[in-house]
Amino acid sequence: MGPKKVIPVVSRGHWSSRRHLPWENIRSWLNQLLSICTIMSDLQKQKEIVVLGAGVIGLTTAVVLQEKGGYHVTIIAEIFPGDERSARYTSCWAGAHHVTLSGSDTRLHKIDKETFEFMWKLSGPGHTEGCFMRLKQQEFYEEGYGDGAQLNHYPEWKDISGNAAQTGITRGVEFETLTIDVPVYLPYLQARFLAKGGTISRAAVQHINQILEGGPYVFHNVPRMREKLAGKVPLHGLIVCTGLAARTLGGVEDRDVYPARGQTVLLRAPWVKSGRTLTGKDWSYIIPRRSGDVIVGGIKGVDDWYPLPREETRMDILRRGLALYPELAPPKIRRERQPTVEDLLPLVLEDLVGLRPMRKGGIRLEAQSVELKNGGTVPVVFNYGQCIKDVNKQEDICLKNVVAGGADCDGRFRLLWQERTLEPTTALRLEDRAAHKLKMSHQLGGVSDDSDQR
Repeated sequence: MGPKKVIPVVSRGHWSSRRHLPWENIRSWLNQLLSICTIMSDLQKQKEIVVLGAGVIGLTTAVVLQEKGGYHVTIIAEIFPGDERSARYTSCWAGAHHVTLSGSDTRLHKIDKETFEFMWKLSGPGHTEGCFMRLKQQEFYEEGYGDGAQLNHYPEWKDISGNAAQTGITRGVEFETLTIDVPVYLPYLQARFLAKGGTISRAAVQHINQILEGGPYVFHNVPRMREKLAGKVPLHGLIVCTGLAARTLGGVEDRDVYPARGQTVLLRAPWVKSGRTLTGKDWSYIIPRRSGDVIVGGIKGVDDWYPLPREETRMDILRRGLALYPELAPPKIRRERQPTVEDLLPLVLEDLVGLRPMRKGGIRLEAQSVELKNGGTVPVVFNYGQCIKDVNKQEDICLKNVVAGGADCDGRFRLLWQERTLEPTTALRLEDRAAHKLKMSHQLGGVSDDSDQR
């Protein structure tokens, strides 16, 4: 390469006092200046929206708005798809399949149904087909844990209660649904967002006021853009899609948000082409992906913050998974003998742990107007808490049984914890609930199922 092209630059208004700069530096500066001018021009045509959080909820929200037109959307997050995985970024650990767990929540059921219809079309032949796998799904239930009636909107739904291979199952249904290959789907969403003109900024936001005051460019990755535009570009809306972080994020601090720890085992088993779930005292599921990998789960560790796999949980998951779906074992082994858990160990690729962002009362999907220092207002939309509604069912049954035992229940939940039936923080919380329930019972003259107000 030859010498870099240089041009003279006037300093203090005199050619005699001049310095030489590489042309590449000048070109970079001019490009940044042009970008700022272009942005300022575009701002007159588009509304500036910030989406806080880059999980599947944040990414989807941002894609929909950016593609709608009339908006320039900026995603601000600490972790993005493709980063080193963390238990705090739950989306990357998901199975995932579309099977609604909305229960009696009619609003969540409507959202789930609309989401499925959209994703079913997305999973058809085309450029997004590689993110999904259409398949038959079987859902089995132990007594008192559901009947699958809320799933009757899925294609080819039918009752298969007589086909259950395991004892203790009282109901079964079968239908068609889809699974999502999350390691493929999340980068696809981000790429789709960027291709439509969206912007991403990496930052650890401590308080929503940082964005409300500084606007969409307060955390911009280019320093010159940040210096020129932060606090000067009006913000037209902030959407909080922070999942579990909503519990501690300043300006939100929603104490109803809590984790339900999930641990699964990722197997390489491309012969598995259908899904199966058993809901009961335990929660077991088989979720195959288009890639040939299979997720085997699972657990719901309420208020369990531990970020790493537990070996004993892994073996329990594999044991339950094999009982539910014997076809997990390689076909050759199944032809020769009854498979065992040890036959699955060579198939294990990874143990996965994520903290599901649960919320007491379910999803928070609402807006409020926040007043700014300059006297203006900005709408803030809260979009988090998309959760499994029946996660507390085992707790509630346990609570009812212990309290029904009467009088003093101190230590009973700790015993259940020691027996590994409950997580420690769950046991302590249930002790408080039981004490309250017993107090109300004594005041009312008996135990009432309605006396426990969470």
